Amino acid sequence: DPADAVSVGWQIRAFPGVATVVHHQTDVHPIWLVPDRDHIPQPGGYSHFHWLDGPDRARDLIAGGTYEGYYLELRAMDTFAFRHGSDLIYLTNGLDLASHTNIVSSFPGYTDGDHSSGGWKDKK
Repeated sequence: DPADAVSVGWQIRAFPGVATVVHHQTDVHPIWLVPDRDHIPQPGGYSHFHWLDGPDRARDLIAGGTYEGYYLELRAMDTFAFRHGSDLIYLTNGLDLASHTNIVSSFPGYTDGDHSSGGWKDKK
């Protein structure tokens, strides 16, 4: 029976936080700027941020906008291949830092995280 072959791909741990949209392009996860490295939960391998409220689709996120959401840690439960857009990502059992990485703690052209105002201070 094909249903017997289905299994859980990831175990996901989530930690609430905020991040600012840096950039988004089609078929790629939006890139998020964290206020500073101390906002990335430790210990762990939290490498993905996902917003809660706001647009339903990533393409409608506003660059420079700060959103509440969750930092996610993904652990592959087995060895498998994951298709994201045109990429095929091979994962092995354990911490997954390859398939959904989308957070940065600094970004060229912007001052260090003044997220209290809900946006960035542009150096230009």
